[in-house]
Amino acid sequence: MSVSIDYDLCENTGCCEMVCPEDVLEHDGGRTTVVDQQKCTSCWICVDNCVSGAITVD
Repeated sequence: MSVSIDYDLCENTGCCEMVCPEDVLEHDGGRTTVVDQQKCTSCWICVDNCVSGAITVD
């Protein structure tokens, strides 16, 4: 799986990190990053909770 963040759209709320059950994302220093692609199970919870539509899962 591949999780991507469009930083032009991202509002850096950290919501995606809070809802991710696999700890794929990390919100630190006011920026959200993908820290472990391998853990992604394609549950789409991060996508469903991203208010700005900045996250995609392929």
